[in-house]
Amino acid sequence: MGITFVELETAKAASGLRLVLLTSAPSPWSDSVLALVAAKQLDAVAVRLAAGDAETTRWSGVANAPAALFSGELPRSGWAEILSLLERLAPGHIPPEHRVELFGLGHELLGERGLAWARRAMLVSRGLATDGREGLAPRAGQFLLGRYGHQPDELDWARERCVSLLRALDGRLGGRRFFFDRFSALDVYCAACINALLPLPDSIRALPARARGAFGWLDGAVAAAITPALLAHRDRQAHFFKLDEA
Repeated sequence: MGITFVELETAKAASGLRLVLLTSAPSPWSDSVLALVAAKQLDAVAVRLAAGDAETTRWSGVANAPAALFSGELPRSGWAEILSLLERLAPGHIPPEHRVELFGLGHELLGERGLAWARRAMLVSRGLATDGREGLAPRAGQFLLGRYGHQPDELDWARERCVSLLRALDGRLGGRRFFFDRFSALDVYCAACINALLPLPDSIRALPARARGAFGWLDGAVAAAITPALLAHRDRQAHFFKLDEA
């Protein structure tokens, strides 16, 4: 069981759960889908999305990644709608008594101007300010400005947002193994976001040198807010982020 990466034509001919994922960078949005499918022991075929891959986006009906297609249903791209689909296929990662809190904190992690969004904003701003010596390359930054509405001067608010959310997450985790009384989707989302701040080593999740260099930059105040408890929590979920390179 698990995700099998295939060529686009093979995915087009497949049935069941089909995914489009970004694997060339530590994307919290794609990585959380990868991890949830692994945790749920689901079978899926997946296509890796590359820059400028118009053919894949035409097929998926989604202009970016992740995208989830199932049967003849409409494609899904938002974290919450993908979670709802995966939970329908294999329940068990949305504790009913914590559903509202899980979706609320999930939005703070993966929603617009959440932790993952703010991390990307910092990488864009820093890359533009340093001509790519730190953060994302200017070309990538310019693309993201237009795609997601980022601005060149977002470093200050993004830093404040990251620090605030990391402190809140650490407080909610409270040194426990999981956020709730058992493993949930929220644990995956938190681990995926921490991994975008401090990527796992290549021995666990290999990254292209350019991506590892870009994501190797981390603002000092944000780094200080990543507590040992949050890092240990990420490491407990690390096996879910491994890729089948076959």
